[in-house]
Amino acid sequence: MNPARVLIVDDQQNWREVMSSLLMDGGYAVDTAASVSEAWKLLDATAFNIAILDVRLVDRNPYDVQGVELLEQMKERLGKRFPVVIMTGYTFDGLEETMTTKYGVRAFIKKGTEGLYDIHAFRSLIASILQTTAGSDLAE
Repeated sequence: MNPARVLIVDDQQNWREVMSSLLMDGGYAVDTAASVSEAWKLLDATAFNIAILDVRLVDRNPYDVQGVELLEQMKERLGKRFPVVIMTGYTFDGLEETMTTKYGVRAFIKKGTEGLYDIHAFRSLIASILQTTAGSDLAE
């Protein structure tokens, strides 16, 4: 059986490496992208089971939400049931509620706090999301 394939999109190399390492050690196949364009190259070439996206992909502009734009594009092209986890170090009023109800985001992980502090909880979260989508049609 092939391992579940995970796409991690984050502009910060250290976060891509940490998440990738944690998931690969847990038996997942992982690809990473630092930008929206890199993400689409991978998405067009590979079938992923889940994606982990950072909300802000460019830290130069505090209002940059390219991760949200990527999420919108992914949901349009890949279907609303495609599982996505958001990872961010920022909070925006109503962000979680909007992304959960409008885009079906499955979970939110906060960078720098409890998000990756418990490695087992992180892997369990990903496994749980993948189990709930296993056998279902991910595209609408």
